[in-house]
Amino acid sequence: MKCMKRQCRGFTLLELLVAIGVFSVLAIMSYSTLSGILKQQGITREKSDQLNRAQKAMLHLERDILQIVVRPIRDQYGLEQGAVIGDEYKDIRLEFTRTGRPNPNFAPRSYLQRISYAMPQDEEGKLYRYVWPSLDRADGAEPLKMLLLDDVEEMTVRFYDNQGEEQGEWPPVASQATGQSNLRAMPRGIKVVLKLKSMGEIWRLLEMPGS
Repeated sequence: MKCMKRQCRGFTLLELLVAIGVFSVLAIMSYSTLSGILKQQGITREKSDQLNRAQKAMLHLERDILQIVVRPIRDQYGLEQGAVIGDEYKDIRLEFTRTGRPNPNFAPRSYLQRISYAMPQDEEGKLYRYVWPSLDRADGAEPLKMLLLDDVEEMTVRFYDNQGEEQGEWPPVASQATGQSNLRAMPRGIKVVLKLKSMGEIWRLLEMPGS
């Protein structure tokens, strides 16, 4: 059966070019939309990860600080260190003894731990949590090192004494004449401020147990 002339003819070159042009425009528009969605999802995921890391870091700080106990230690040189020590100008910004060490197998060991929060000068922007295997360090054992954050511009710790006065270091000097500190002194509260590159400033003000 013969077909009509108009029905059997194919597409002209102009029609093909127009169809390809329309398809190309639609493809570019679809790609741009998809690319924008994927980019926004990546930004959202990154921000969510940054928020989760910051929340976990603050959760570690809060749990540790709220379980501080009065237990000075001796360092690797045999010198006694305070139950709580801190200095905003040193690598170790905050160090203390806490209770509540997990012991699921009821092993014959202490429930106390020595915890440190530090920002080493040779590792810019990184905040670490150190957990010491024993309270006194005569054995020279190295602590367990955990990276909490890697985008910290600054970490500031403030201590509040029994008069409510803010201190930049702890323990406070008991007597300017003797230069001696009370190693069993406990602050009433500790304020930790983290300035993050990704999120700005976040902080916690925590009251000490029993204060």
